[in-house]
Amino acid sequence: MHKTPRDVAIVALARRQHGVVTTAQLLDPGFHENAVARRVAQGWLRRLHRGVYLVGALETALTRPAAALQAAGPNAALSHRTAAVLWELLPPRPADPIHITLLNANRRPRHGVTSHHASTLETRRRHGLTLTSPAQTLEQLQGPGYERADNEALIRRLIPREATDVGMTRSEAERRLLALIRNAGLPVPPTNVKGRGYEVDLYWPEHRLVVEFDGWAYHSTRAAFERDRLRDGDCSWPGSACSG
Repeated sequence: MHKTPRDVAIVALARRQHGVVTTAQLLDPGFHENAVARRVAQGWLRRLHRGVYLVGALETALTRPAAALQAAGPNAALSHRTAAVLWELLPPRPADPIHITLLNANRRPRHGVTSHHASTLETRRRHGLTLTSPAQTLEQLQGPGYERADNEALIRRLIPREATDVGMTRSEAERRLLALIRNAGLPVPPTNVKGRGYEVDLYWPEHRLVVEFDGWAYHSTRAAFERDRLRDGDCSWPGSACSG
């Protein structure tokens, strides 16, 4: 297909929008609906939603959420698990629908998109997309993924520590251990407790017990290794291996 200057401009715009453009952005005095239909027939434009097109081979991992957001129009934000993935609080799952929250609006169902409605939206921009804020995203999550997302939000300092009632854990091992502790009906300890000049992962003061996980992600440097060995050998913590 011969590319006109208008085509070049459309490609440049699509690159800034994760590969997608809207009908309103396509049409101008020199580029009418027939020109759009012709490029759809040629495969240069691919319709993703009504009024939203993928340009050529510009699809990226963010094309689907970007297209859903363009289709939803103003007063909308990516939300729920979609926002949690974009905030890097949860891992992506390709089969999941795109979640959109609309501000006091009812829109038609769209393929691959789950729409929600809210009276208020607290939004942020990330990757050039409008998302619910980390705090509102966590409020929207339900089920077993909530605790993991909450922990990640704390680690990444996306929410203040006092905004949640779940203690911050620093590794998947800690998360799994806390789940085992709860399932066994055992008392859940405070996590990442500071004292004696150190910070320990789990601490049951009433049982004089300290538990540490020396995971690679947070203990892989030489300085961290040496600090861990000094802490592990400190007998001043009640419950340490050498305490009476």
